[in-house]
Amino acid sequence: MDKRLTNLMEQLGNGLSRGLKQGLVNGAGHNRYTLNIDGLPAEVSILQVEGNEQLNQPWHYTITFTSSDKQLSVESFLNQNARLSFNPANSSSLSDFTAKGLNALNSLTSANPLDALKQSGPLKQLDKFTQSNPLDSLNSLTQFNPLNPLNSLLSQGGSRTLYGVVTQFSQLSVSNDEARYQVVLSSQLAKLALSHNCAIFQNQSVISVVEEVL
Repeated sequence: MDKRLTNLMEQLGNGLSRGLKQGLVNGAGHNRYTLNIDGLPAEVSILQVEGNEQLNQPWHYTITFTSSDKQLSVESFLNQNARLSFNPANSSSLSDFTAKGLNALNSLTSANPLDALKQSGPLKQLDKFTQSNPLDSLNSLTQFNPLNPLNSLLSQGGSRTLYGVVTQFSQLSVSNDEARYQVVLSSQLAKLALSHNCAIFQNQSVISVVEEVL
């Protein structure tokens, strides 16, 4: 195979590989979640978010985070108003590595890779295929970034913020540098589940009360 074709293929592979690795590193360093709790001065770093949203049901999210403050109390979290923000993903690095790969692909499609093959005697029967560039169909790929739809999906609408109340709190572990906590952020409607109906029965026997209730 033509050395130029081989070099271009290596350039394409290396460009995509470097760009993908850089994209993963940049994406990992971009915190996509922000948790703010009323009255909590300590900064938190979110590790994991698990959510549950259903029709006709109050939503709730379980959030695991770390803090340098190892003495956070239950009182500072329970029944406190809080907000969880979903920040758009940083997808610029994905566009960068895609552009590098497509630049190499564009160079590859600018020449017919069968030119070198048809010069050899045993392969002259391939001449009939050289009337058209077998890679012409790939030229359309260089006209757009195939990750543009993905980038648009990841970044559309900006950030989303959920406003709710903390209904559960627990300390999971403590290390030399930080402590790991977990909270459940629920819709304000979750407070309705804490209410109880009560009634007072006066001047009645136990039997009459049971009969009235049942």
